[in-house]
Amino acid sequence: MGFGIRVYGIDPSGQVRRITVSTFERLYDGAKDKPIPAYAGQRIKIAMLFLRTQNRKPISIRRIEYSIVFFDSKGCIDQDQVREAMHMAANSAEWFGAEPQDVLTRLKPSLARLKYRDKFSWIPTKEEKQSIERLTLV
Repeated sequence: MGFGIRVYGIDPSGQVRRITVSTFERLYDGAKDKPIPAYAGQRIKIAMLFLRTQNRKPISIRRIEYSIVFFDSKGCIDQDQVREAMHMAANSAEWFGAEPQDVLTRLKPSLARLKYRDKFSWIPTKEEKQSIERLTLV
């Protein structure tokens, strides 16, 4: 038994497309050599599935992470948006130590988490989830 990862993109019309992990990682890291023109200028829902495999074939889905990725006009992942997501994620961390005295300082991590979820994550509909599962567990 082994483990695997699958990545799917869901465009605004609801079309689900598999993206190889290596392509997604390269684009996420800023590579410009192999864009996805169909996603150019769009906000794309991403489902990253963590799988249990047997003989390299998926036998079960262990976990799914849902995120939103912004593509630039050429079909590459917008690196300004990646930096913004990382900045929001870092600001949502709760730091140990002395409790801040003012309310706004105490609320900043919670507000950052809400902003991050609003802009960079999504919750699938039942139909979207079933479609992704069908494509994966053929």
